[in-house]
Amino acid sequence: MGLSPKFLSVWAVAALGFTTIADAGALAKKGELILSNPFEGTLEKKELVEIGNGWQRRVSFGEWTLQPDGSLMALNVPEDGHGPVLTYIAPIRDMVIECEFKIPSGPQANRHFRIFLDHQDYRGHTIQSTANVSSGFRPVGLTLQHISKSADDSKKTIQDIEFGPADIELMPDTWYKMRLDVVGDKAWTSVNGVTLFGRNKVLDVEKSKIGLNPGIAGGSIRNFNAWAVKGENDDAGVEEALKAINDRFQNVEVQIVSWPEERRKDFGNLKRLAFMAYPENRPSGKMPLLISLHGAGGKEMSLHDQLVRSARVKGLALAELAGKDVILLEPNSADSWDPDTLDRMLDYVLGTYGEIDRSRVYVMGHSMGGTGTWNWILKSGERFAAAAPCGFSAGANPEGVEKLVDLPIWGMVGGDDGKNTAAVQAMVENLRAVGNRNVRHTAFPGAKHSQGNAAVFSSMDLVEWILSH
Repeated sequence: MGLSPKFLSVWAVAALGFTTIADAGALAKKGELILSNPFEGTLEKKELVEIGNGWQRRVSFGEWTLQPDGSLMALNVPEDGHGPVLTYIAPIRDMVIECEFKIPSGPQANRHFRIFLDHQDYRGHTIQSTANVSSGFRPVGLTLQHISKSADDSKKTIQDIEFGPADIELMPDTWYKMRLDVVGDKAWTSVNGVTLFGRNKVLDVEKSKIGLNPGIAGGSIRNFNAWAVKGENDDAGVEEALKAINDRFQNVEVQIVSWPEERRKDFGNLKRLAFMAYPENRPSGKMPLLISLHGAGGKEMSLHDQLVRSARVKGLALAELAGKDVILLEPNSADSWDPDTLDRMLDYVLGTYGEIDRSRVYVMGHSMGGTGTWNWILKSGERFAAAAPCGFSAGANPEGVEKLVDLPIWGMVGGDDGKNTAAVQAMVENLRAVGNRNVRHTAFPGAKHSQGNAAVFSSMDLVEWILSH
């Protein structure tokens, strides 16, 4: 496939065997098959047809005809004033839905295909995925939308939430597959290699039906299937978030690092994807490496949420703000940071990325990341040119501090961060007591824990100081 051994998108990660290409980056793992191509039987308009397993089918709009190849064609019926709609009715919540569709070659207007899920208590669509070629009722491209309307005939929109549109290329008379995953407050869709991910609390409701809807121009569908959800993929939404971040960032390019499958045991509780940021304009020589360790909140977060958070208030945000010639690496852990695991990770990174200056490796972190930084430098301080353990309490223990006499250390903490404030002060005093003359201390006045984190990861002084060593 011609994949780089260093940087892999989540699509390339899938090719290494973590999941299948079809499920790469998808939100959900397919469970029990609930519906499978139930096109047989009467297709009379408005007639409810029992199709088993608690489901009913209804032709809500348009005229549909079953074709010899098993596909279903929706005909152009403009007098209905609505594009053809086939609905499948049953109480549902979390689902994976797939359907192949074909856009007609003409007329040029009113060509689209969408899958929607309706809320049982109001008009409108809880979530819909629309691949739009030329219909005027939605943006052209691929969109995910929530649309709720009043329950009377005015159809007044109460709330409209939109993710996208994303550019998509669809050829007429060509089969494409749309996939829509809905799990709790999250939704994900894919058509022809284009994906969208969205999250909003309004999605987390019971739905009443599935709808399949070509535009007024008509179209064909086949291979309609729906599954219960067996679980979530941990990389759901990462590809979409990565693109949005790189579109916004100007100083660094963020990439996804996949730890090799054969090293999974060595990497312990590290999640299988990490984040790395390179300068947008890379220098020709070697570059320093700054490792940023996240706090305890990241243990339970999805990789998507960790990526978004890092670009807002963690390591990636700091790299973008600084705009320096430094590589930032942000691993992700499902448990507390383990120094032995981090050593093995660093061995792999240094052995894989020849552009890193081994004499200028730095580590920093806040909260659990501060504890991880402290424990790592206590074990392997000789590997680092400087460190910034911040916003934590473990550093108050003087045991082993004499091993850090030559390591430049800057401890930062919120001035109103409970026991952490005094603990970081004690760490600094313990380091100075054993003869470390390159120690700095900052307590941000009045800052509580989260405010201290924001101050650490927006400190240009800290970055300048780290890179001076």
